[in-house]
Amino acid sequence: MTFIEMTAAAGESGTWAGVAVAFIVGVGGLIVGIVGLVKAHQAKQEAMEANRIATAANAISVAANSLSEEANQISRQSAMRSTEEHDVDWDCNWLEPGTYVVSNSGRDTATQVRVLVTVDDETVTAEAAEVGHLGEIVLMFPRALTAWREEEAERLASAQRGRSGPRMTAPLMNLSPLFGNDHQIRDRILWTTELGTPRLHDEHANLQSLEP
Repeated sequence: MTFIEMTAAAGESGTWAGVAVAFIVGVGGLIVGIVGLVKAHQAKQEAMEANRIATAANAISVAANSLSEEANQISRQSAMRSTEEHDVDWDCNWLEPGTYVVSNSGRDTATQVRVLVTVDDETVTAEAAEVGHLGEIVLMFPRALTAWREEEAERLASAQRGRSGPRMTAPLMNLSPLFGNDHQIRDRILWTTELGTPRLHDEHANLQSLEP
């Protein structure tokens, strides 16, 4: 082989070697680039997750602060209610037969008032947004009125029998001493104070009449 041929062969061999080296370097750069992209994507995902966690933590903190404030408010309200002065006194009486009045003789106002009055087996209810000092709730009892009228008729009949009998016969002598005074009345009143504390008045009485 001549010198020229040897030189040409060496040049061709060097060219392929250079191409191989360039290819290897290119592949290595591509791999490095891909690894960099993967790491960048991972870093972005981690940053997004960190932001999500931070947002959730902030929301939890806001909710916790709100709950704490509500708890403090409830505590303050409880303290105020425990020392609240509230003067409501209920008077429950017949205004006339069949008409029953529930009145507040106290100096304070009752709010969200609900009244349930039972006379024998007749119950009448009423509600009022508020009942102030000397305020009243009037309830009508038609069955109690009918019963009173029947009792009154019996009283008149008994008195008539007494007047038409012997001189020494006392009027109403044939009636029971408890006649007209043998009824049961229950007053049940629910209300709240001005600070929202629930209150209850529940009173039951026997041997009651159906008139003032």
